[in-house]
Amino acid sequence: RYQLALNFSNADDTMHLQWNRPVAVIPPFHLGVPEPITRSDIGPESLLRVNGKPFLSIYFYHNLLDGPTLAMLHQDYGVTTAQVWGGASIDKLADNVEMAYRAGLYSWVVLFHPATFDAKTRTWKTDPLIEAVNRLKSHPGVIGWDLADEPDGTGVSVEEVRRAADLVRQTDPNHVVTVNLCRESTLSKFGGISDFASYDSYPFHARDLTVMHKWNQEIMAVTPHKPLLACLQTWGDIGRGMPTSAQLRAETYY
Repeated sequence: RYQLALNFSNADDTMHLQWNRPVAVIPPFHLGVPEPITRSDIGPESLLRVNGKPFLSIYFYHNLLDGPTLAMLHQDYGVTTAQVWGGASIDKLADNVEMAYRAGLYSWVVLFHPATFDAKTRTWKTDPLIEAVNRLKSHPGVIGWDLADEPDGTGVSVEEVRRAADLVRQTDPNHVVTVNLCRESTLSKFGGISDFASYDSYPFHARDLTVMHKWNQEIMAVTPHKPLLACLQTWGDIGRGMPTSAQLRAETYY
């Protein structure tokens, strides 16, 4: 860490201002081009593996899916994967997966957008779902399938999520499937569908970090022997303030 000290004064030297701030200097990462993926799975030690080796997935939800931005996240911040979608188009989905791979990132391929999911009936479109998986399952940049985000909070039934997950695994047994949850009261119903103990819990500023400990324990109890995939609160809006730097750091280490 370095201390940045600035001294300001006007032309006639009658007014002065001093400003001091600690600055963390982080060297660039130089992560290089990711190796082609042939398989992702969960190892016997309950770790995510890529091509048989333990892998740490660091990624941003709702990134901008812009090539230079993804490359910047990879090189400057050490991001390893991206959440990648295509909206209403499987073609666009495939193009975005390729773009992310060229930027140095593996893709969690979103399957809950209009190309493969019917928002009115809250069900997956069987044929397009199978088509999307078939088209992308051999892509060297696919790390896994992002099947559902908060189905427990958006009216998607447990039976429908399980049906879709079974379809994806039957079509592609060589990549992991994620289902991210958000309601503590239904963890036991949805637990076990995903290859991860995956959830988001946004404590700030209504609650504190003890809620994260509680959720960690509960989701790992209903989804045993699977990696914990925690979606941290790194945002704020009306009624839910942006976490401070100290809170972000505490969330991550916790």
